[in-house]
Amino acid sequence: MGSQPELVLMLVLSAAFLHAFWNALVKGAQDRTLVMGLVNAGHTIFGLTLVLMFLPPARESWPFLIGSTIVHFLYYGFLLLSYRFGDLSQVYPIARGISPPVVALTAWIVADEVLPLAAWFGIILVSCGIGMLVFAKRGGLANGKAVAAAVVTGLTIATYTVIDGLGVRVSQSPLGYIGWLFLL
Repeated sequence: MGSQPELVLMLVLSAAFLHAFWNALVKGAQDRTLVMGLVNAGHTIFGLTLVLMFLPPARESWPFLIGSTIVHFLYYGFLLLSYRFGDLSQVYPIARGISPPVVALTAWIVADEVLPLAAWFGIILVSCGIGMLVFAKRGGLANGKAVAAAVVTGLTIATYTVIDGLGVRVSQSPLGYIGWLFLL
């Protein structure tokens, strides 16, 4: 096995691929709600495995788990709405591109996490680059409903990301927290 940074990079890239893959499946499906449900059934199986293998998270983390679960359901609803109005190539980058600066700003305000200026510059540069690629569509303006739904989807992503970051910190069992999150 490679070094720790190589393993982390491999895991991150694998997760990114799987995430983009299931989004493509959902967008391309005749019955998007059914496919979303089947994808989440896979999450449930993974979550149950983690729940059985690791200690449950501390009591202090349960409000975060409940909040994150609620926000995840909102995320799924807005993602389905986004795909009703827009293409995967438009919706996915907007939703994923808006969330990093919102997470960074919220973590600064809520958790007093201060990023170095270079990190802020990188986050804003990448997010703006993604936005410039997708807001214009083949010589015309992008579908406003798709953009709005994708932005709200991105805000739900940012919300559950911050909630889970705070919840994992107090969980005393990060893999137990993840297991229960996936199970719920």
